[in-house]
Amino acid sequence: MSTIDALKLNCFGDDARLRHVGVAVRSIEAAAPGAEKHFDALQNVRVAFVELNGVLFELVEPVDERSPVVGYLKRDKMNLYHLCFEVSDLESALKRAKQNGFHELGKPKPAAAFEGRRIAWVFNPLLGLFELLERQAPPQTA
Repeated sequence: MSTIDALKLNCFGDDARLRHVGVAVRSIEAAAPGAEKHFDALQNVRVAFVELNGVLFELVEPVDERSPVVGYLKRDKMNLYHLCFEVSDLESALKRAKQNGFHELGKPKPAAAFEGRRIAWVFNPLLGLFELLERQAPPQTA
């Protein structure tokens, strides 16, 4: 087996690790019958996680026409929606992403599917949509 020399990009920080691949689907039930669904009110979607040969996939289903994935599904192309990287410091990762040509698509918000850990969405016109997930929830303030 030959090795491939690949340019190594570090867009989100040294400790960023691929967590899952997001795939837009019209129906979670059709794609993965019996998968446990989670409602995400912030994004107006249902999500479910499935593992395929050791790789975690997040199936993202629109709740209604206001869901951000609706337009994406209308394209009738490959439904790869996003890649999610888990990071230890969300703010540092966002700063690093900006330095690498990504645009932040809103402020970090807690996500129901990740026990309240915050997520942030970034976009690069050449690389696409990425979700950054903080590794641990921030400490609760009293």
